Amino acid sequence: MIDDILKLHEDMRPFIEKCPMSIKKYNRLIHAIDKKGVPYIRKVHLFLIDVYTHEYKELVRIRNLPHICEAMWDNYALFGVKNLPEQKLFRVAADKVAKRFRIFFKELSDERKEERNKKRIGRNIEVKCNSTSIFES
Repeated sequence: MIDDILKLHEDMRPFIEKCPMSIKKYNRLIHAIDKKGVPYIRKVHLFLIDVYTHEYKELVRIRNLPHICEAMWDNYALFGVKNLPEQKLFRVAADKVAKRFRIFFKELSDERKEERNKKRIGRNIEVKCNSTSIFES
């Protein structure tokens, strides 16, 4: 499963770099694999497969339109051309990919916050139970 994650991560990198998202955040997915357990690995694996089969494939399809070669995309960037229909399609698809990653990272962040809160609540209960008891009289 980890090998699949690394392969998907590397396969998607060229077009992810063109999306409006931080590459550092994208790389954070695989850096945390060593520290996290099986549930995290499974969640990342399923997420990457889902993004790859839906939003990312659309991004690649638009970028590889039959009448536009990679040199044309480079020329668009070189000459500052920004409002051609294929560029608009690509931007929309890139935004969808970036949005999926933002949502996923937000969910991971929320889960970490919940875990921390559970630990804090557990510590508070233990401290309250171990401190002066109302039953000691």
